Amino acid sequence: MFRGDKREGFDPWYLCIEESGQLKFMITDLLNETSTVMSPAPLPTRRFFHVAAVLDNETGKQSLFVDGKRVATTKTSVRAGGLLGGTGAGVGIGGRQDTSHQGYRGSIAEVRITAEALTPSQFLLPVAE
Repeated sequence: MFRGDKREGFDPWYLCIEESGQLKFMITDLLNETSTVMSPAPLPTRRFFHVAAVLDNETGKQSLFVDGKRVATTKTSVRAGGLLGGTGAGVGIGGRQDTSHQGYRGSIAEVRITAEALTPSQFLLPVAE
């Protein structure tokens, strides 16, 4: 997941899986200052899992969750820049917002973006048996 434009840096936020297999959540402010959290271990392969990236603007808590468990957190003064400039502005799901070749090889079942910081009980839905 990516929100940005074609300018170098200045991307308000992105959530990706690095080549190492680690989950990474980065936010960038309008001065191009960044804050990043990363999962300590690579994500499992060949199975579905739930990931969530949360920035609480009130407290500055930036966190990553995998299957409802917090795997990384930091406190930051950086807030995601809201304005996009230049060409190619938008949101990319499974890749960038433009036609670049930075894509995700896998399946994405659902995406939700909210304006408020949710807790695991709010973003995890019960699984039907």
